[in-house]
Amino acid sequence: MMKRIGWLLLVLSFCLISVPASALSAKDRHSLYTDSEYYWGDQVKTSTCGANGTLDIATAVDSPANSTWNSGEQPPYYLEDYVINILKDTAQKLKVPESSAVTQEHVLALVAWAYAEGGNIANSGAFNIWNTGINRQDLLSTAHSASGLQSFKSFDAGVEGNAISLTQGYQSRIGKAVTQPNNTAKDVMHAIAYYDETAGNKAWAWGPSPNDPQAVLTFNHTTYIGSLLSNLSSTEKNYTNRATVVLGPGEENDHHVDASKLVYHSTNDATAAGFTGTAQAASIDANDCASSSPACQGASGNARILCDAKRYDPVSYVWGGAHGPAADWVKNCPTIGPSCGLDCSGLVNISVYDVYNVDLQENTDSELSDTTNWKKIPFTEVQPGDLIHPHDGHVEIVDHIKGDTIYTMGAHTDKYPQPRQVGPSQYTYSSGMIFQRYIGKGSNS
Repeated sequence: MMKRIGWLLLVLSFCLISVPASALSAKDRHSLYTDSEYYWGDQVKTSTCGANGTLDIATAVDSPANSTWNSGEQPPYYLEDYVINILKDTAQKLKVPESSAVTQEHVLALVAWAYAEGGNIANSGAFNIWNTGINRQDLLSTAHSASGLQSFKSFDAGVEGNAISLTQGYQSRIGKAVTQPNNTAKDVMHAIAYYDETAGNKAWAWGPSPNDPQAVLTFNHTTYIGSLLSNLSSTEKNYTNRATVVLGPGEENDHHVDASKLVYHSTNDATAAGFTGTAQAASIDANDCASSSPACQGASGNARILCDAKRYDPVSYVWGGAHGPAADWVKNCPTIGPSCGLDCSGLVNISVYDVYNVDLQENTDSELSDTTNWKKIPFTEVQPGDLIHPHDGHVEIVDHIKGDTIYTMGAHTDKYPQPRQVGPSQYTYSSGMIFQRYIGKGSNS
């Protein structure tokens, strides 16, 4: 994690106020990127230019001053439990069942978000994992900070403050995202970064001056979503270490609780070997296990096609990419990067070549007519690594399915969170979709 440097620029009520970096300690100027300030400011109604170059906040989030959360938790306080309590409080505020909010995907997303923001992990903001700036003196143990560099009085005060921030005012989309039971961790990350898709919402994080709406929009749609997805990937691989980190005053990623306390762990978690906790098994619905994204470490069968395709996220979308000899494409693109373009069927070609050493050189039409390497299958039999043709002229690789929602990996031009590149997407099942399974050389089908 890189330290925050530079100047904090906040424009409120036509008043531009610069806060010099020297006003904050090096630890408190935590950020993922050089010259990037990571905070959403405050949900400010009015402001004035204060003395000595400071900003006086008049009012912020509207919430009952006596609203509280009583978890009954005892120290040591750790990240996963903190996130679960925030999800429970969020569900209560939005009047939805706790089970809709407390899912493995939602917990994973919020733990990863904590590492993207670094609150109480890489700075001294006790119980303020997302650098939330909320003006509730009854909940705070330090002076209110619009930049989010503040501490909450306790575990429960932090839970309440964060739940308020996710459900009221400018960030309400996030509370809605984490109370939709079928939302994946990537769906949650998308909601956090793509604030402009919800009327009346504002950015949680920005790097440029906030008086440039287009710059803020671009930042959130590229830099910030990139940081969120990067932390999601690393959290999946190191869930045990990250979820067990202790929170509170003076705790900055130094201590961890025993892994047996965890409710969840990732199947991709390299540090989870030997995990013996029993709560996790009881908390995950069997259908979720059957329809979750496969673990790529040690993957077998056609799931390897999917796992190989994931390696090319975020290669740029280029029409006609990888329709010549696959060996030439691989030779010319020794390093995965945006200069090595792929289109939708090109990604399939390269993934099959990587896994089975079969050079298909196909497009979507020839895939559908190729009965030597592909067979059509019904929706009820679809597995990770199978193909989906969601509409004429397009193909993606199935990641997993929950209900009627099909989560995919593909090269696409318009799907979130990564338009015009290889990345994740999703579709709602319809009877017109076509599904195929690889049955060619090397397969077990």
